[in-house]
Amino acid sequence: MKNQTRHNILAGCAALSLLLMSACSESWDDHYLPDSGITPTASIWDLIEAEPSLSQFKTILEQTPVYANNKVSGVTYATLLAADQTLTVWAPVNGSFNLDSIQALLATSSGKALVEKNMVKNHLTRYAVSLSPSTNKEIMLLNQKVKHLTISSFGEVPITTANIMASNGVLHLVGGTASYLPSIYEGVLSDTAISQVGAFLKAYQKDSLDEKASVAAGIVDGKTIYVDSVTIPKNALLSEFGYINNEDSSYWMIAPTNAAWKAAYEKVLPYFNFSYTENADTMQRFWTQKALLRDLIFNTRAQASPNDSLLSTAYRPTQVGKHVYQKPFEAGGILSDVKEQITCSNGVIYKVDKWPFTLQETFFQPIKVEAEHEATILKSANCSFNFRSVSSGDLSNKGYLDVVPLQASSQPSVTFQINNTLAGKYDICVVCAPQTVYRTPFTHADSLDIFRPYKFRATLSYTDRRGTSKNYTGGGKTFINDPYALDTVCVAEAFEFPTCSYNREDVTVTLTIQVYVLTRENDLYNREMFIDCIYLRPRED
Repeated sequence: MKNQTRHNILAGCAALSLLLMSACSESWDDHYLPDSGITPTASIWDLIEAEPSLSQFKTILEQTPVYANNKVSGVTYATLLAADQTLTVWAPVNGSFNLDSIQALLATSSGKALVEKNMVKNHLTRYAVSLSPSTNKEIMLLNQKVKHLTISSFGEVPITTANIMASNGVLHLVGGTASYLPSIYEGVLSDTAISQVGAFLKAYQKDSLDEKASVAAGIVDGKTIYVDSVTIPKNALLSEFGYINNEDSSYWMIAPTNAAWKAAYEKVLPYFNFSYTENADTMQRFWTQKALLRDLIFNTRAQASPNDSLLSTAYRPTQVGKHVYQKPFEAGGILSDVKEQITCSNGVIYKVDKWPFTLQETFFQPIKVEAEHEATILKSANCSFNFRSVSSGDLSNKGYLDVVPLQASSQPSVTFQINNTLAGKYDICVVCAPQTVYRTPFTHADSLDIFRPYKFRATLSYTDRRGTSKNYTGGGKTFINDPYALDTVCVAEAFEFPTCSYNREDVTVTLTIQVYVLTRENDLYNREMFIDCIYLRPRED
């Protein structure tokens, strides 16, 4: 979904936002100018110029350019406040802010943008707002921030003079500058101590101009010039992990310091080795950083009891136990060692000196291939299949694959594809279901038949760093299951994949299970196999 920077905080603001789309029309301006019975002739800028106590704010407005779609438009806020657009200004009086420090910022290009967003736009809104004794509401400012407004206060700042009507809006005088709280997204991008995670997020943002919601100053050289632009940020990472740039959202974010991010990055990087593919380095960097980010963000509105457990935005109800962090504020918890807590307009940033997760909590997780899912079977020989389900018991996904030999002497084999392996160590396991999940032994002869174990070999195929397919057979070892229980048989212990197949469409890892029963062993072993799943258990030793 599109996430515009102009958010609707209240239902009343939503209605106003719809009206803002036609802000250039005279009928819109006439509707929102206060009906005082007197038609003012002086613009807001005229009023500011004439008021001695606003001389410092006047200086700032004259020097601050209007940015349109992140570019200087050639128009200053002095020009904007003298134009026909309807605005309301909360103007801080002389001595209520440090003019010298602001002018120092205005001497640089980056500083100008900061002054525009953090100060000037923080005291303007794009409709006429007059005050009355009953005023008690939220208003949205030009920088998309929200302030609480009463007859006597603009946010936390006192209003000293109210309701000075102008031909293009309303002017209020205030006794200080309103505080500017960055969103979590702004905070992460602007804080040099956590710039590594901020840089990763910023790299995937692409903004586009919302022309309908932006204010046009006119046409110059055949191009529309906007004096107040509304952009639509498109960031694939935020849409996946959390809208931490939305003013109407509420999140917590763990932000590792640059040293912590670097240490975790170097630890995780080897797990995403795509050396056999094109753009291997790019893919490795992307998936490594995404793995580090995966559990850093928490939607506070999705937490039932945050002191007991936290669900990251990666949590999915279908993945039981994953991305859930117990007792986060207690010793050993992910928020037990916070360096600094930063309050933002839409939540909190928790700075930490160490990435607070284990690998298996976030990205290096078990892989399960359900045998009864036909799509997981790459090929087979000497057998037919029954895909069976059960209503109870301990079988994974309540189902299993029945591998039936075509003839009494057949040696069935089935090859499963295994996706999303990392370049790390796993125990490769075959989970065998007992025959009793389908058959009940009523006689001694039944028992002798049903409780014959399976005997099989396993071949693990994978791709090495040169892109060559390799096979691991464990020296031709045969495996026998426990026929009386759901048995997890490890066919390759602590096997280390040299490369990663994460998020790839092509199949680079497979496991072939081959029944291996000699003729003289027919009475000892069963050629028909019930397979619950293939299970890869990650190891960090």
